[in-house]
Amino acid sequence: MKRNMDLIRDLLIFIEDTITSGNQLFDGYIEIEGYTQDEILYHYHLLKDYNFVVYGSENMGGEVSFSRLTAKGHDFLDNIRDE
Repeated sequence: MKRNMDLIRDLLIFIEDTITSGNQLFDGYIEIEGYTQDEILYHYHLLKDYNFVVYGSENMGGEVSFSRLTAKGHDFLDNIRDE
């Protein structure tokens, strides 16, 4: 699968929005219009590889968990926020 920077950006925005809405820990499926669960999960793995999320994990069913973005994740998102 090829890396899709638009999906990386969308995932980071999803995580930022989820955590700033008062959730301390997200546990569930991420749905982003236009992308399959396989694409989302693959790119979520990349976020973990880049150390952009804290407490990043997933189970065999495709549910993911995270508690927040790292400073590195916030910095990267600030640099790619505009489409």
